[in-house]
Amino acid sequence: MAVQIVTDSTSCIERAYAAAHRVELIPLTFSYQGREWEDGFAGESQDIFQDKEQSFHTSQPPVERFQRVFQAALDQGREVVAVLISAGLSGTANSARLAAGMTTAPSRIHIVDSQNTAIVLKFLVERAVELAEGAAQSGEPCVM
Repeated sequence: MAVQIVTDSTSCIERAYAAAHRVELIPLTFSYQGREWEDGFAGESQDIFQDKEQSFHTSQPPVERFQRVFQAALDQGREVVAVLISAGLSGTANSARLAAGMTTAPSRIHIVDSQNTAIVLKFLVERAVELAEGAAQSGEPCVM
């Protein structure tokens, strides 16, 4: 069975990589000086962080955002592996768990708390992609 890899915007995944490997990226929301915006792919939000004196805040993605992505993958006959920012840093993994329970096949959704963020999370996502693509080519079950 095909596997859909999902991650969040703290993973440092670039847009081209995500497109080439069908990785679904769920953005966190940043707030700064009363403004809010969704984080994007690696390198796409850097101009926002030029003011080093200011404090930024993040918000986990809404449960409904995960639910839509998960359900779409399930409807395409895919398993879902979501490799996400550490639960110790964000409620993102919890949102994903709640969303999985709102789908038609929660047992086909696997939430991975990376216990990391940034470059380590990127490495874990890339490894998940390698395993999923290798299993798809060999016809063997994907073991993460």
